[in-house]
Amino acid sequence: MDKNFSQYYLYNGEKYHLNDLKQFMVSEPHCTNKDILGHTVVKIPPCVKKAKKMTAEEYNTACIHAKIVWLKVRYSKDKVIAILCTDLSLSDEEVIRYYSARFNIEFGFFNYMVTGQMSIASQNFFYPIFKLCTIP
Repeated sequence: MDKNFSQYYLYNGEKYHLNDLKQFMVSEPHCTNKDILGHTVVKIPPCVKKAKKMTAEEYNTACIHAKIVWLKVRYSKDKVIAILCTDLSLSDEEVIRYYSARFNIEFGFFNYMVTGQMSIASQNFFYPIFKLCTIP
């Protein structure tokens, strides 16, 4: 990971930055995708400004449970991708599949908005979406 963000996450009650959480990664035994390294379940605390006004009980209930799925970056030994998901019931492979679909939709929509055209390959997939979004 290239970035060192100031955001921290809670793991077993301790504060960690994203770069430090990889050490707590757990692998799913039935995962067939070799690019998925594993996941870490964390809590996302509320913003500092709000947290200062909260009691300990309010603080704990305001934290959001999330799963960080770790992916290998192909052609790199050191870099990883961290994908955050708040649905803990999803498997690591499902998180990656949903994220990939979302990325393809956003990229296709952006390309359509900029150029006014979409590729032949994505017309069958995106046409119903754009038909609903465009005004006749």
